[in-house]
Amino acid sequence: AAPALAGLRSKLGDLERRAKTKLDEVEDDTPDEDVRRIEAEHQDLLDEVEEVRGQIADLERQENRSDGTETADEIRAAVG
Repeated sequence: AAPALAGLRSKLGDLERRAKTKLDEVEDDTPDEDVRRIEAEHQDLLDEVEEVRGQIADLERQENRSDGTETADEIRAAVG
């Protein structure tokens, strides 16, 4: 799972960088249609960021279960 986690973390970093810079493409003279397209692409990137974060969390939970530890989220959920 470690190589998979490393790959997902790398992908997450790339997606976060792309999402951060995507809105910089909008300038004062950008046509409205292009602004909407750029904003939609930005949202798609944010959605993918959340998906990859979920995949990372799932893999981390699987790893922690295999070594008998719990994630901070699992501990918070158990404590309530």
